[in-house]
Amino acid sequence: MEPRYPLTLLAEAERDIEKAVTWYEAQAPGLGAAFVDHLDDLFRQIELRPMANPLVGVLSRRATLRGFPYSVIYRILPDRIDVVGVLRSHPAPAR
Repeated sequence: MEPRYPLTLLAEAERDIEKAVTWYEAQAPGLGAAFVDHLDDLFRQIELRPMANPLVGVLSRRATLRGFPYSVIYRILPDRIDVVGVLRSHPAPAR
């Protein structure tokens, strides 16, 4: 099944991802790559079924990332899906 809507990452979402990857790589080599793999899978699911996730506020939806305490916040527009943030669901553990 081909996606109905292309998914785009807004600059803030890209920064969120970079920050998370850096943090996970500092915890264990390869963990950042695993985070990105899980995120790519979730992006594909969002592209295929954008309405499947619950509304957050009036215009945004939230999809939960499996295996990592993060959520993807996105908006469905007439011609695309904009990912506006990739947010940590729980505070990072103290170091």
